[in-house]
Amino acid sequence: MRRHGIALRGAATALSVALAGALSLGLYVVKHRVVEHEGRLTEINRGIARDQQAIHVLRAEWSYLNEPARLRDLAGRHLGMTSATGAQFGTLPALPTADLRAPSAQSRLAPEEEKP
Repeated sequence: MRRHGIALRGAATALSVALAGALSLGLYVVKHRVVEHEGRLTEINRGIARDQQAIHVLRAEWSYLNEPARLRDLAGRHLGMTSATGAQFGTLPALPTADLRAPSAQSRLAPEEEKP
């Protein structure tokens, strides 16, 4: 009986050592993956910071390029456009009225003749 207990202890010890080795190997693999993921996360965070800086620069450029005074100057120089004056605006009663039942209006609204 005594011999049977020693063999059982030896098997339990071997099983414990094997289990500790497997756990150590598993812990090493998990640690290695965590280090890889941390490196990848650091790269992603750097990319995000670069993109945020680029967005900041682009917003500043957009703000400058769409400044009304600058656009007014460019329109005047390159397109010959000027600001609208009060004389260019009319009143509602000054608009011509058209009677849609009149024959001249009908001819303007008639569909085009079909072409052969």
